[in-house]
Amino acid sequence: MKRKIHQWSLLYYIVWLYVYLSHKLFYKRIIVKGLENVPMNSPVILAPNHQNAFMDALLIACTVSGQTVFMARADVFQNKWLAKIFRFLKIMPVYRMRDGFENLDKNNALFEEAIDVLENKKKLCLMPEGTHGDKHILKPLVKGIFRIALSAAEKFPELSHVIVPIGIEYSNYSAFRSQVVIQFGKPIQVNSYSGIYKSNPPKAINLLRDQLSLEMKKLMIHIDCIDLYETVDYLRIFYRPFGIRKLGYFKKNPWHEFLADKWFTDICNLQYNMNSAQLYDLKEDVSMLHYKLDVLKLKPETLLKKLPGFFKIIFYSLLFIILFPFFLTGYLINIGLVSFSKVFTKNIEDTQFHGSVKFTVTSLLFPFYYGLLWFVISLFIHNFLYQLLFLTGIAITGEFAYLYYVKLKGFVQVIKMKIYRAEINIIFPLWKSLINKTDNLCNCPPSNI
Repeated sequence: MKRKIHQWSLLYYIVWLYVYLSHKLFYKRIIVKGLENVPMNSPVILAPNHQNAFMDALLIACTVSGQTVFMARADVFQNKWLAKIFRFLKIMPVYRMRDGFENLDKNNALFEEAIDVLENKKKLCLMPEGTHGDKHILKPLVKGIFRIALSAAEKFPELSHVIVPIGIEYSNYSAFRSQVVIQFGKPIQVNSYSGIYKSNPPKAINLLRDQLSLEMKKLMIHIDCIDLYETVDYLRIFYRPFGIRKLGYFKKNPWHEFLADKWFTDICNLQYNMNSAQLYDLKEDVSMLHYKLDVLKLKPETLLKKLPGFFKIIFYSLLFIILFPFFLTGYLINIGLVSFSKVFTKNIEDTQFHGSVKFTVTSLLFPFYYGLLWFVISLFIHNFLYQLLFLTGIAITGEFAYLYYVKLKGFVQVIKMKIYRAEINIIFPLWKSLINKTDNLCNCPPSNI
């Protein structure tokens, strides 16, 4: 008898534990909000936005308790060995129109299996957008998730079926030690649409789709300004430090950055829908500032920093020189693992898969790589405790090398400001003018610069 996909698996749990630890190492910080909104012992469909390929699913699997069952696009199941691996990882295929009209009938059996997952009060996760993208936009939601939810509620009306909207935001889609915010919204009661579904299925699907879309947009950065997307997205990052202050936050952390970005993009969406001339007036200034800073390879937030004095530059320069051997040690020892993962991303045109590939390759190679290092260390150090301490020290140097690199990049930005002082003096009035115009757009008092 074929094992049901939702049944608890010890082997899956062992793999999950390793993936969970790897996931914690890959990201510097993961902010989780609203996890209490996910009901226990109830049929639940998890509905996250989809911007980062398999990393979105991993984030759900490593955040929500229990062994969640996923549904993914069918084209990745074409290889029979991959299909078996996906099945073990509790991932089921779902066919879309682009997978061929003749394959859509296969969804009937798959949807029945998905309904069986819900009947057993397990969690099912579907990406309602149907595909991922690199823009902060919630794409139109596909019907599959609603067909499954409403069919399950119709078949088992005694159970309380819910869809939990989820918003995910990454500080960087593929960079190692980036940060993530994941929010779980209030559950949507599917059973309340059952009456409409019996008499008019398309209407029920559309109503449920509209509600889920609305709730998901509350939990993510959604830029609704179609022809001004690049302008608003640049302004979002440009104005973030000022938004954080205006909202009364003082700590720069992923959650406060998300709240500032959300506040700002919601204002822009409102202004855009009102056909505000203010937003369109910013487009040329944004393009000009973006171009001038790109020429100097400077970030807009660098202009907020005070130029250090001569002795401070000397002090930090000496500090970086003194610490350079530690950086070099951590870099050279760990560069093999990181660089090898980049080899696999070179020929992948869809950059949204880069983070998933990097994570998979480094997670698979990590035990072998450090096992090899341990073997080399054991040739020179015979005491097991000293071997372990030495290996731990190597891992720490890797983290130090990363922090050193981040701080050095920031220091170089400030030095560039010193070198390009004449150019900065020309850019500064444009930068300041753009801040003032953005203050007006947000109906805020002038920013202190």
